[in-house]
Order: sequence, then structure tokens, then C-alpha cells
Amino acid sequence: PFKEKELLSVFTEIQDLKEDQDNKAIDLDLSNLKKMTFGDEEQLQRVLLRFTEDSMNDTSEIQEALMSNAQDQVRLLVHRMAGRIAQVGSKGLAASFRQMEIDVATEGLDEAKKDRIGQLLQQLDLLLKRLKQ
Repeated sequence: PFKEKELLSVFTEIQDLKEDQDNKAIDLDLSNLKKMTFGDEEQLQRVLLRFTEDSMNDTSEIQEALMSNAQDQVRLLVHRMAGRIAQVGSKGLAASFRQMEIDVATEGLDEAKKDRIGQLLQQLDLLLKRLKQ
């Protein structure tokens, strides 16, 4: 009784709704960054491009460090990412990364923290996608 196209459209709508909710969950305030670039849109885009490139590189590095249980490297990368994310204007996500840095430093790196870092990286990916819009 269902047509394939109709059924697929329902799933597409659900996915679009989820992405919408995810985007709203990621706070982003570019006002400070705009002030730093004196309202120069071209400069702002260069800063955001650099943020994206550095974040993608750090994401790859942190995934490698997680696989090899390199706690000090994970902590350093999470620290670096927290600062960068705060500078771009996503204070909530930056605070989550900062808390993870503290947790890794005080409690060590275990499977639960690895999973949480994976979730944080997914949120970062959502932030990067939002910046491309």
C-alpha cells in the first residue's frame, strides 16, 4: 500500500528535523569574531576556514590518539580544541571540551570518556556544518 517515494520522504523529513534540532543545540555567536575582524567579511571567512581546517586535523589526530590510548595527547588535543571552539563563539561546546580535558587529567582515559569524546567530536562536526551554511 505504500509507495517507495512516499516512504522515503517520511525518513527524509525526520532526518531534516533531527538536523534542525542538532543545529539549534549547538550555540554559535560570531559577534566577537566579527568584532575581531572589524566586520571584514572576507577576513571572517578566512578565520572560519582556518578554524574548520584545524578542527578537522585535530579530529583526525584525536581519533588516532584515542585508538592508541595516548592520554596526554588526547588531553592536549581536547584542550586545544576547547580554546579554538570558544574563540569561534560556541561557548557551550567549548565548555564541554574543557570539562573533558579536566576529566581526562584527573580521572584518566577510559572507555566512557572515549565514547563521550566521540560524541563531542560529532557535535563539533555539526558546528562545522553549521558554519558552512
